[in-house]
Amino acid sequence: MLESGGLVAAESFDGKAQHSEVSLNKFGLAKTNWKIIGALGRSSDNAIDEDENTFYDAAKPGAEPASLPNDLVIDMGSENLIGTFSYLPRQDKRTDGVVDRYEIDGSLNGKDWTLLTTGEFANIKANPIDQLINLDKPVLTRYIRFRALHVLSGNGISVAEIGAN
Repeated sequence: MLESGGLVAAESFDGKAQHSEVSLNKFGLAKTNWKIIGALGRSSDNAIDEDENTFYDAAKPGAEPASLPNDLVIDMGSENLIGTFSYLPRQDKRTDGVVDRYEIDGSLNGKDWTLLTTGEFANIKANPIDQLINLDKPVLTRYIRFRALHVLSGNGISVAEIGAN
């Protein structure tokens, strides 16, 4: 297991001199000790279960669309040096709760927060793939707060997976 994340390069050989191209895959921090501590919706652990077919859903049936911002707070269990975040929207072809504008904050104690970045996923409706968010410089943090400032539709956020590295 790559507890601290990492990059794995692999290629296949056919027993002769021929081999495939090198395939690269980047892995984030292991989520073994991660816990969702601030979530408004049901199935919050789905956001960190490493299964892209399940998702956290904070939608409130029958509620007005104005229940934003919504936060998803993660305790990583220990302090980590973070330089990249990832957000995978729900993968069931629906747009309810898909975040298109966000803020990411970090904290060492879960109470005092520092803005790490804010931004927009400009083409997420047409391209709902894993969205990578690079920080200007790595930051030491234990808690991550993913704050949805706007969603494509609905009144809460949905997250298939969230990660950090």
